[in-house]
Amino acid sequence: MNSTGRLSLRLPALAAVFMVSLDATVVVAAFPALRGNFAAATPAELSWVLNGYTIVYAALLVPAGQLAKQHGTPLDCGARWPWAAPD
Repeated sequence: MNSTGRLSLRLPALAAVFMVSLDATVVVAAFPALRGNFAAATPAELSWVLNGYTIVYAALLVPAGQLAKQHGTPLDCGARWPWAAPD
């Protein structure tokens, strides 16, 4: 596999990792608000919510990408990401 092929495999994976990390950062930023709304919950219990949300989001990211590739997206106008492999 040439370097262009490897790059086309790595960029979507890097984008997915970035999306999960960014989403987890947003949830961590909302942690004080969650603590205020759920005063009876301990920080350890709330961390389970954060971890569970991040794991489920990351696990569903790949199947969602597969569905989008098969059925297209609502904003698909024939444009493709530069690193996307042709069908």
